[in-house]
Amino acid sequence: MNHVPGKPTSVADFMSGAGGLKAHNYVYNAAPKDGTVLLMPVPGIATATILFGDKARLDPAKFNWIGHITRLQSAIGVWKNGPATTIEQARKVELVLGSTGKSSEFTLVPQLMNSLIGTKFKIITGYKGIGAVSLAMETGELHGRGGGMTAWHMLKPDWFQPENRIAFLAQLGLSRHPWIPDVPLVQEFAGNEEDRKVIELAARGTILSRAVAAPPGVPDVRVAELRAAFTATMKDPEYLEQMKKRKLLMIEPMSWQEIDAFIAETLATPEPIKKRFLELMDVRG
Repeated sequence: MNHVPGKPTSVADFMSGAGGLKAHNYVYNAAPKDGTVLLMPVPGIATATILFGDKARLDPAKFNWIGHITRLQSAIGVWKNGPATTIEQARKVELVLGSTGKSSEFTLVPQLMNSLIGTKFKIITGYKGIGAVSLAMETGELHGRGGGMTAWHMLKPDWFQPENRIAFLAQLGLSRHPWIPDVPLVQEFAGNEEDRKVIELAARGTILSRAVAAPPGVPDVRVAELRAAFTATMKDPEYLEQMKKRKLLMIEPMSWQEIDAFIAETLATPEPIKKRFLELMDVRG
C-alpha cells in the first residue's frame, strides 16, 4: 500500500463459502464503494456467471479491475509412490483426491478431467481447507489434490526439497507454467476440438486468481489512484525483492485493460461450449 495516497494499512478478510462466491458477491453488492474494500478473487471469477447462474450476483465485466500480479496455474499432484503417476495410468486406476467443496477448483478440475479425458479420480469433499487436504495426503487418507502452483510450493516446501515427492499429472491453464514445463496441459489429452474448447474455458477460470478488483460504483478518481498505485508497485524494487525472497514469480502480469479484454473474450465463448461446460461441472444444484 506504499503507493496508495495516504499509505493506508491493508487487512486481509478471508470469507469462506461456496468456493469463494460469498466474498465475490459481498464485494460486488454490499461492500463500501469508496475504494477501501478490494477483492482478490479465487479461481473461477471469469466463469462464475456461467457456472453459478443467479447465485453469482455479479457481472465480472463490471468490476473495476486494478491489475493482475501473476498467472496462477492449477495442477493435479499425487504422491510419487502412489498407484498412478501419469494421466495414462489415472485412466485405468482410481486415485482418491481431496477437496473443500463441490464448487471448489479441487473438485471442478478433476471432475472435468473425469468427464472429458477419462480419468478415474474419486473426489472426497468436505475438508475445511487446503491444509486439511494436505494433512490427509500425509496420513495416507488421500493420494493427491489439485491447487495452484503457489499453494503447492509455498504450503508444503518439504514435499519438494530436498527430494521431490510429488508427481504432477496435468496442469490447467492456457500455457504451461514455467515451474512445471514438462507437465502437459489437460487440453492436450482432449479427444476432439469441442472438448478442447470446453477445457480451455475451464482454464480461463484459473487465470485471474491473483488479480485485484474494486466493486462497481467506486469513484473514477479513486479507481485511477488504485490503478496507478498497482502499476507503481509492480515496478517497486523493494516489492520485487520480497517476491524473489518468497520464490513468487511474476508470470504474465496484466493491466486492468488486459483484464477487461480477457473477461470480454471469456464471456463471448460460444453458447454451445458454455452449455456443455455447465453440464459437465454441475454445480448449480
